[in-house]
Amino acid sequence: MKKLLLSFIAAVAAISAPATDFGQVQWADQITGIFKDLNPLFNAPVAISDNDSRYTAVAGSYNEDCYINGNEFEAIGTSSYIAVYQGPMPQWTVSLVGSATVSALTFDNECNLYVAGSFADEVTFGSTDGNSKVEEGMTVDGAPTTKENAAFIAKYNREGQLLDLVKFIPQIHPEIMPLVGDLSAEPAYFYGDGDVYFEIKQIGVKDSKLYVSAVYTGVTETANMQFDAPYVLYAFFMYQDVASASIFSLDANNFSEGSHIMKVAYSGPNGDGVFDTSACWSARFGFIQGSVFGAFVGSGELARFTNGNQFVRPLSNETTPSFIFSQDIEWRDSDVRTIPTASSTRVADNSISAVGYDSSTAQVVVAGRKYSTETVGENEIERRELFVYNANPSDLDHEDAMFSAELKEGDISYYSVATAAVLNLGDVIFNTLGYYNAAGEGYENGDFTEKSKAFTFSAGDFSPATQINEAISINNPYGVAANDNEIFLSTTSYYGNWMYSFSYTSAGIDDITVDNSNAPVEYYNLQGVKVTNPANGLFIVRQGNSTSKQIIR
Repeated sequence: MKKLLLSFIAAVAAISAPATDFGQVQWADQITGIFKDLNPLFNAPVAISDNDSRYTAVAGSYNEDCYINGNEFEAIGTSSYIAVYQGPMPQWTVSLVGSATVSALTFDNECNLYVAGSFADEVTFGSTDGNSKVEEGMTVDGAPTTKENAAFIAKYNREGQLLDLVKFIPQIHPEIMPLVGDLSAEPAYFYGDGDVYFEIKQIGVKDSKLYVSAVYTGVTETANMQFDAPYVLYAFFMYQDVASASIFSLDANNFSEGSHIMKVAYSGPNGDGVFDTSACWSARFGFIQGSVFGAFVGSGELARFTNGNQFVRPLSNETTPSFIFSQDIEWRDSDVRTIPTASSTRVADNSISAVGYDSSTAQVVVAGRKYSTETVGENEIERRELFVYNANPSDLDHEDAMFSAELKEGDISYYSVATAAVLNLGDVIFNTLGYYNAAGEGYENGDFTEKSKAFTFSAGDFSPATQINEAISINNPYGVAANDNEIFLSTTSYYGNWMYSFSYTSAGIDDITVDNSNAPVEYYNLQGVKVTNPANGLFIVRQGNSTSKQIIR
């Protein structure tokens, strides 16, 4: 039988799933003594190489002078470290001293590591050969901003030497820059630190190009590219910056040349008078069927652009948030699919976390979170849900499926996705940050619980992942990355960050150790509806506590 399930989630049932057990641990390591007063900083992105070199990387924040893998690092404010391993053996570790946060990591085929993040003021980018670089972030009227409004991408070789660095320093639009600080101006521009920013969401390497997704406001120029996000005249009273999202590429060798791929932004001109703002605040991508597949979230009057600001077509005029999926191939109307959500409130709670490919069904897999409301009687019920969307990437008008689940426990809603990874058969791992869904003793609705939790998605079902094996619990997971046979996971605790590397393999029904031979076989369509006599299509098959995907012709 075609191999359809992952061994470490093979016991997940399609309808009422027990907790998921993870598979065999390859190795584990810990980085401790990095948090001041034992107050954890929840940031630990990871990466894993695609080849057999077994390189992995973890980055994290620290605010206490510390030793990491034998290296002494100074803390200035909240600094960052980068640690690279080959199997269980540390290879190199460097620090980014100053106000810097690493948001994304990726390897190329030569095991060079690319590091993206944000920074403010002045930061020293470390290098194992001692040739560190000092770079400055965004300034306004010559003074550095206190928030990490600027972004960077650094390239390290497999020995930890800093090879190249590119900065993304946003600027206030020159047309409204003279209004900063002028309280008598009409219309006014009330600029606050953080209104103009450049934030990198994801990076990935393919065919000697480094692909990047970013969300930004203002104007940023770098690597022969200009990123121009619009500003509008809100209520004909004051100018307001509006976020845009782009996917673009850089020459992976030296960052010297860049190319725009696709952009989603407000469709009107700068300074347009509006009463409802339009923005795009989330963007991810995947390499699907030889092209780049983009997934965005935004609301309002949105359009797709290419080559920076070349208008292609309108995408949405919804006041509610929309999920926008786009294939970067020769233009056809079927290359874009827009799905509105059901609520116009809390728009930023809708986001894309990962894009991947299900090789068993030739479908794109998009994972993230969404927010909706429903009126029941006189009450409005809020729902914060994890979701997984499956579609035919070459024809987005084709039949698709949206799976979602509200996963909360008591006063906690696990709805803010820290990281997610799509595995090679369409299964998904979510690491989520917990927030209170109701006010209680000592906290308010929406306060961070200082807890995180992992969930898995397989064959239409979302399940909590409680432990790696009988001995090791998954406490506060944060980062996750995977290749075809290994998953790399990071966690955060009061004492530091832990890393776990464990293997997985695709397993057929005959390989599952759970005895389901006497259980009845049940079939469900991709919408979760039970089917009595399945024919001609893709179905979710449940037998006992095992599930799989099966094509019936």
